[in-house]
Amino acid sequence: KNDTFAGIKANCEEGYGIAAVNGTGCCVAGIDEIGETLQIGGLGAITNDKGGSRNMVLTALNLIYNQQLRSGEETLLTVNFASALETDEKNIIQKGFFAFEQGNLQYIKDMSIAVYKSANEGDAAAISILKEIGDEYARCIDAVYEGLNFTSPKIPVALIGTQFVKCENKTVIERIFEKLEESAIDYDVRISDVKPVAGAVIWAAERAGVSDEQRKLIRSKMSEL
Repeated sequence: KNDTFAGIKANCEEGYGIAAVNGTGCCVAGIDEIGETLQIGGLGAITNDKGGSRNMVLTALNLIYNQQLRSGEETLLTVNFASALETDEKNIIQKGFFAFEQGNLQYIKDMSIAVYKSANEGDAAAISILKEIGDEYARCIDAVYEGLNFTSPKIPVALIGTQFVKCENKTVIERIFEKLEESAIDYDVRISDVKPVAGAVIWAAERAGVSDEQRKLIRSKMSEL
């Protein structure tokens, strides 16, 4: 199982729930009360993932491309990406797409910060990117719920990954809360406070037959690390 499932065990003291990962990539997964699992996304373009810094950066580069070569709308993404890439505006497309295709994680991180910076400055294009990401996460959370057999009246949802935990702008998180509040399902959404590695330890303990109280104690101790 990947970090998304471990994130459920680490951040949902109930032992079941849904986790949404927003880091370099993205994924939404769930574990119901009887241990059945379901994952949506996690393979980038193959699964049409909307979240994660890679997708966010690619979407922004496309908008910059449109502005420069297709008479698209003006956006602060252009000047902020030029700064992030340490280049002038006319070279953003070449340097940005090259960094993206090469998987240059530092430049991808810097460009993702530029998206947040643009949103913080009120740029409509950047805000639109972040809202779309939030909408997609909410849809995937609903889809995971529908695909599993949860019986509890309140479903824990953990938001994990650097783009959630250390985000530069709250638009994605706020959009998730907004959309999930419209749902008929009672979701209990929380930001990750325990690293996924703790979930792997908890899961192993569960399989070894520890009691529910022991599992909660292990989680409490791991959260202190």
